[in-house]
This record gives sequence, C-alpha cells and structure tokens, in this order.
Amino acid sequence: MPRWDITTGNLPAQTNALVALTLPKVQPKVVDAFFKATPFFWWMRDRGRVFTVDGGDSFEFPIMYDQNPYARAYQPYEVTDVGPPQGFTNAVYVLAHYRVPILYSRSAVARNRGDAQIVNFVDAIMEQARRSLVNAMNEDLWRTSDLGNTTKLYSMTEMIYEGTQANNTRVIGGIKASDYDWWANKYLDKTSYTDLVEAIDALWIEVSNGAETPDLALCDTATYRKLETALREDRRFVNARAIDFGFDNIAYKRMTIMYDKSISSSNGVFYMINSDFLKLAIGSDANFRVIAPEYVRDIDAYEGLILVDAQVVTSNRQRLGVLGNAAQ
Repeated sequence: MPRWDITTGNLPAQTNALVALTLPKVQPKVVDAFFKATPFFWWMRDRGRVFTVDGGDSFEFPIMYDQNPYARAYQPYEVTDVGPPQGFTNAVYVLAHYRVPILYSRSAVARNRGDAQIVNFVDAIMEQARRSLVNAMNEDLWRTSDLGNTTKLYSMTEMIYEGTQANNTRVIGGIKASDYDWWANKYLDKTSYTDLVEAIDALWIEVSNGAETPDLALCDTATYRKLETALREDRRFVNARAIDFGFDNIAYKRMTIMYDKSISSSNGVFYMINSDFLKLAIGSDANFRVIAPEYVRDIDAYEGLILVDAQVVTSNRQRLGVLGNAAQ
C-alpha cells in the first residue's frame, strides 16, 4: 500500500497517526538530551534547580534582602517587640517563549516506507529540533548584544553584570541594582590581582557568606585554558559526575568550573554562581510540549511544534559574581 493517497494527495490517516503517537513517546528523550547538552542547563537539572511555574506569563519570586530587625536578647517577662515582616520583597519575572517547528513534507514521509522507518524518520526530526532549540536558548543565555530584549531569556551578562553597581542599571526581576545595593552582584577586575587564581580566590570570598559558597563557575575557553595552566597538577581536581556526562571541568574551592564555547569575551570572563540562588523556571503549559503535526495544504507538508516557556531567575544577586579581564 502506498504511503499516500494518489487521488487526494494526502497521507493516509494511519501514517500521520503513527507520527502523532511517536512524537510524545520520544519527548522524554528530547527533554533528557536538552538538559545534557550544555554545562549550565545540565547543572540546573542535576542540582535540582529547575522548577515549574503555573499560571500566566509573569510570576513573582520571593527574595530576602535583609535580616529581621526584631531578633534580639530579652529579659524574662519582657514584652515582645514585633512588627510586620521586614526585609522581604518579590521580584517579578516574565517567561520567555521558545518554539521549534516540526516540519516534514508529504513526499519525505512517502520515501520512508514502513512503520519502523517512519519512527526513525521522526526520531531524526526530533533530534534536529532538539539541537536547534538548545542552540537558540544557549546563545540567548550568553548573548552580549540585544540586551534588554524581554522576549528572550535573561542573558548572563545582564544577570551577572560585569561592572560597578552605579553602572548596573539593567532591570532584573523588576528591580534595578543601581538603586539597591542588595540587588547588585559582585564584580572584580582580574588586572587588580597578581594572577588568575588569586583573583578567583578574592571573588570567591566576596560571593560567599559563611556556608553559602559558590558551587558553579562558567567561563570562556581562553580563561579556562589559563586556569588549567595556573593550577598545578597536584592542585587540580575534577567533578567526576560532570566528567561522566561529558563536561571537562576543574574542581576548586568546592566549585565545579566549566567552559562554554558560547561565552564570548575579548579579555576573558569568569562567572561565579551559587545555584541555591539562581534557578531555571519552566512554564507548566509549555514544558517541552509537543504539538502533533497537521497537514498544511499551502505548503503540502505537515507542521507541528515543540514549545518551551522558560526564564533564568535569581533570589539573591549578591551570591553571584563575575571576574572581568579574566584572561588578561
């Protein structure tokens, strides 16, 4: 039996039904492959830093920026001094919408005869879609231009600003860091230090607060190569779990340091993150949602979508830091 109806020019119902049934089955594979594709997305999932958001496009994320002023010593029978909660506010984030089309022509399916070949064909389409989606989102995550674009993920260059608080005017979560020091990330310039390791040590102290220490660092390839040279063999360790997933890394000061080729910087840049305070929000309505393809007569093809709503969010930018001129 031919894979299309020569009288109507359409695929028979059972063929497109097979495609529609196959797509949701491979969806978990796409999700799994997506989160294993880049260091940042892998870390977010592996450390349990991904959460889902119900409701509309925007959502509030609570942040704590100060201590409770009523914590103090007291005498027996002393009346408790109380008041409304202090030091809390909400950051407001907007989900970014991403999509990738699933598109195949009637003739392409016709060439892949048999149920097994149809399934293999769909797998290939999904692999291409997954790679394209990863690249689009990761490029936006590390972009250095088109900043302030509210239709995209926050770029790390916005979230972890490479500059002083006074110049940190980008609005993140509805709050401007130049107006509030508790919403500004830490920034140091490597050229003020003797070498790269000394500068990293200084930034680590700035970002840390007691037991709250950075667990992830991401940098460009030039900075990573310099760090490999700076750390002698007897001081160089690795995160074995990251190695198992294919990510070259250096373990230093309880941090896992990885590079991403999408990070672009002429002088080198080193981002330091406490992932307790930096997470990836996914919209429940478009959590890698697969829209099964339907026939589009105008183009004689079948078209579907994979949809993802996502946003990078932080609850404490003081636990994020960046080292400028890291490769100098």
